[in-house]
Amino acid sequence: MSNLNELMKKAEEAAKPMAANVAELTVASISAEALVKRAVMNAKPRTCGDSPRWVAVMDTFALGSTYATQLCRAHGLDPDTVVSGPRCVACNP
Repeated sequence: MSNLNELMKKAEEAAKPMAANVAELTVASISAEALVKRAVMNAKPRTCGDSPRWVAVMDTFALGSTYATQLCRAHGLDPDTVVSGPRCVACNP
């Protein structure tokens, strides 16, 4: 029985640092640059069908085409890569 108690104590001690690390992970621990990059990478155009990435970034950030293109390039993405917007179920059943 003492072996079981020892194992339980060791497991609890090992879990403490993991729990502390999970508690520290918040949006504040992510840099603004990383959050913007995620938004640029995952931006989708508002209109149905495919559009260049710069259009999706323009829609997401309410920017003009020049700034949207620059934002894509600043994050190492090709602004002319085609990304898919929403699909119209009525138009393409």
